[in-house]
Amino acid sequence: MNRFSTVGGAVPRKGPGIRIIDLRGRTVVPGIIDNHNHVVLMGNRPGYHTPLENAYSIREVQEIVAARAKGIPSGAWITTIGGFHRNHLFRPDQTPRLP
Repeated sequence: MNRFSTVGGAVPRKGPGIRIIDLRGRTVVPGIIDNHNHVVLMGNRPGYHTPLENAYSIREVQEIVAARAKGIPSGAWITTIGGFHRNHLFRPDQTPRLP
């Protein structure tokens, strides 16, 4: 069975069954840890986050963004995440804009 027993600089250099892998500055993540990290992703949004997961039309996107714009300072950024489902993609000429 493959296991991490030690990580870092204080690794014993010799011994039965010891295998040292020099990652040369890279990071290793054990397979039992899910590094699909939405916590970090959520922290990387500047401005005023506005979920659009339940908007399925251009009109719904416009309504949600317009409602959000009423409650934030003028000129502030409105951010969102999405577009990962085929129903959330827009052609360039369909990109939602506020009237």
